[in-house]
Amino acid sequence: MTFFNRPILRAWIENGIAQIDAYIPLPSMWPDVLISRNDLLINTENSWDIEFRTNFLTVKKREKEIFFQVDLRKEPGTIRANFFLGDTKIQFDENSSTAGVLNYSECIFENVVTAIGIGEESKILHWPNFAMRNPKAVVFDGNA
Repeated sequence: MTFFNRPILRAWIENGIAQIDAYIPLPSMWPDVLISRNDLLINTENSWDIEFRTNFLTVKKREKEIFFQVDLRKEPGTIRANFFLGDTKIQFDENSSTAGVLNYSECIFENVVTAIGIGEESKILHWPNFAMRNPKAVVFDGNA
């Protein structure tokens, strides 16, 4: 999944090992959950509970409400999520999934390449960083 051509969620198998990349941003677009090749960084400031063990991660913002979950304990692995990318609601769960106007239910994506892109293809999002004079997310024209 991408947001203005920036990866939000990727999963793949490399040398027999499941790999996950995820950038789940706060409304300010700073990372709330950041996973890079299975290395994990979580903003705990507004998290209610975090459960982490081998091949399993759950982040909850409220009791009984999963914000982000990766379960690779059996095949196929599953990813559950419930967050916003800007004004776009993203929800993946066992019954159905929503990404803006895209809705699908009772689907299992297994051994296939699947891509969901949100935002104009010609625009590119630049994540905020501390090297910026005024750190904030900026969307710019990728054709320039």
